[in-house]
Amino acid sequence: MSDLICARSPVVAVPVEILQEIFLHHRDLVHGQPDMKSASRQNKSIVRRSPGYQWIAVSHVCRRWRAAAVYCSPLWTHVVVTHSAEWMSQVIVRSNSMPLRVTADLGATMGDKTRAFQRVLAELHRIRTLYLSGRVDDDIIPLFENAAPRLERLVLDHVVLPTPVDPKHCDDVHTYFPSFLHRERTPRLRYLELDAFRPQLRGPCADSLRHLVFRHRVAGTLMGKRYTGPCLRTLLDALQNMPSLESLAFEKEAHATLDPAAEAELQSSLPDAALPCLRTLRIHATAEESVALLDRLSLPALTSLTLSCARNSTEYPLTLPTVLAGTLSAVPETHALHLARFTGSGFHRYMRFTGYAASAPTFDVMVDRGYGRDEIVPIVSGGLPLQAVRELVIDSQEEMSEGTWRNVLDALPNVSSIAVTGQFAQQRLYDVRTCLKYILGVGEQGDESDLSTGRRVPVLRAVN
Repeated sequence: MSDLICARSPVVAVPVEILQEIFLHHRDLVHGQPDMKSASRQNKSIVRRSPGYQWIAVSHVCRRWRAAAVYCSPLWTHVVVTHSAEWMSQVIVRSNSMPLRVTADLGATMGDKTRAFQRVLAELHRIRTLYLSGRVDDDIIPLFENAAPRLERLVLDHVVLPTPVDPKHCDDVHTYFPSFLHRERTPRLRYLELDAFRPQLRGPCADSLRHLVFRHRVAGTLMGKRYTGPCLRTLLDALQNMPSLESLAFEKEAHATLDPAAEAELQSSLPDAALPCLRTLRIHATAEESVALLDRLSLPALTSLTLSCARNSTEYPLTLPTVLAGTLSAVPETHALHLARFTGSGFHRYMRFTGYAASAPTFDVMVDRGYGRDEIVPIVSGGLPLQAVRELVIDSQEEMSEGTWRNVLDALPNVSSIAVTGQFAQQRLYDVRTCLKYILGVGEQGDESDLSTGRRVPVLRAVN
């Protein structure tokens, strides 16, 4: 270390600009950069996992290194709210006027970080990315009425608001928190993630809002069962104010039971929502909720649908294929179909349909083991617009019965190619060929073009 801090050490003599680039790289390596793409379970914002300011230790080598860090404004643009308002002031001063990324994990105890967060929110006009979680104090809520002209990404994760003294006479800043979600106050907002938080919107959001992630968590546990409450009305009400959305993700806690209020919501008259620009839709919920949501959405521009039905205590509704067919009716013709992981393994047994055309629309439907495997394939394949399918891809672990094969072929009258994929592709290829010959009326020695059914046996190939 004595050599390192020596003024003649080559490391100490590194140009300030290079030092600052090294510090920036180290900070991002330690604390991560936020992912500005549409979030998913595997693609969540890294900013929320930032532990704070541990990166500063790398600059504690000599005065020159410390000065290089202190006067490098980009190093201080990621503001992690601590308990110290004085430290927050120093960080903000060092960031100069650059746009800010703010992580505010306020914790479960109200008021611990109020003064520090107030200091940060005084710079709301500079904040580009905001991640907020925990209990929000009464003194904080009014600050969200101010405009956030640079805000592009907002994540509200398990935000808990104070209980009003009189819920019937609650003021607007509490009712419509965060108030700046109104159009003119956040004109650049592109990404909104609501995790276990259901806001009421005062009016339309910004036309710039393109991506919404709406997660609903378990409300409680009763006699060992996990329950979730109602949320569809809140979601649909919000969607009515987001006409420019291009992607939407609705995610529920897997394998939780709907409580009586949630069951009643499904039986009520839910509002409709038109999303004329929406191209990507991802739903992970019970089949009942999936049906209710799809039935209320108008999606004329949809090109990608991922539907994952979690298991519920009730039977899956037979209306699911019908609603799916209605949703996909405006989508370009499907030219390929992929059946994969139909039987699955362990607790999660599901099947997957993925259809795609030259313009790359995709439909991915997964259901848990609530449906029997010989039941769901005929139901879903018969309910989807698959007449244009030319190629069928089957996972080598598939074992469909003769009846299921007949239903699939009936739904795919123009299929001309079948690929068997996976580690058992070569072994399964013979079984598939034999089954198809039998169903299509080809004898053991018969020519595959001379069929009593008038159909050719599709070209078969193994893809490892």
